[in-house]
Amino acid sequence: MSRVSNRVSLNATPSPLLSDERVSREGLCESEARLRLALDASGMGTFIWHVEEERGELDARMRALFGLPAGGPLSLHDALETFVHPHDRDRCMEALGRAIDPDGTGELREEIRALHPDGTERWMSITGQTLFEPPLDQVLFAPVSRRAVRVAGVAADITDRKRREANRGFLADLAHDFSRLSSADEI
Repeated sequence: MSRVSNRVSLNATPSPLLSDERVSREGLCESEARLRLALDASGMGTFIWHVEEERGELDARMRALFGLPAGGPLSLHDALETFVHPHDRDRCMEALGRAIDPDGTGELREEIRALHPDGTERWMSITGQTLFEPPLDQVLFAPVSRRAVRVAGVAADITDRKRREANRGFLADLAHDFSRLSSADEI
């Protein structure tokens, strides 16, 4: 007498859909791990600016770069007033305006000085990309206007580089000034 087993084999081939989902999930996790490693190694912070809501989300490293306490969202207006050097605010606003312009590329690249609450000044390089809705490939085929939804980006402290550039400029000017002297008495 033979018995028919009602058990499901654990060695059965997984369905292609489940396998594809697992592979996609693993790929996403690996990609996130590589991104986190790159951000940690570079010392960069990340942000997302929700354009229509006038709300920014800064990660912990971004807040530290700008000398901000941990906390919730930050409005762009508050950010500009709080930590962007007064001489850089207009240029920063213009760069943000270009980044969210529906007819533009959505690219944000700017170097600004950040003012920390303790009075220190740090140079930051900000790079971002705007997400528009609908995407550009849909706009090409229909007369639909795009709108900026959010800007995602990173910032890095470039203070040391700016100091080196300033020192090189000073030394070049000094060398130029001394090269015009014809005797030690002119010093």
